[in-house]
Amino acid sequence: MSKRILVALPLALGLMLAACSWIDPMPPRFEVSAPQPGPWEGQVTAIHAKTKSVSTEHKTSDGTVYLTREVRPATDLQRLHVGDRIVGRIVVEPHDVYITDVRIIR
Repeated sequence: MSKRILVALPLALGLMLAACSWIDPMPPRFEVSAPQPGPWEGQVTAIHAKTKSVSTEHKTSDGTVYLTREVRPATDLQRLHVGDRIVGRIVVEPHDVYITDVRIIR
């Protein structure tokens, strides 16, 4: 009987240690949500003439959200300056996301 205990004890101990040291192969990550269509308000932080896009900063209760999106029509981009507060509408299409109806608010 004591031989069975001597064999079973290390086996049980080894299984317990193996179970406790198991590492989750998929650690939790930040969820990145897909862009949602709708209104957008933010402050212009950069203007990218080459890509016809604008970078904006938007404060929410969860923190600050930064967004860089193409502006359509491109003529709206010419009116913008860094530091302007803007409102617009985010449009989501199957392979494209852009901001339209951009207006400067004072």
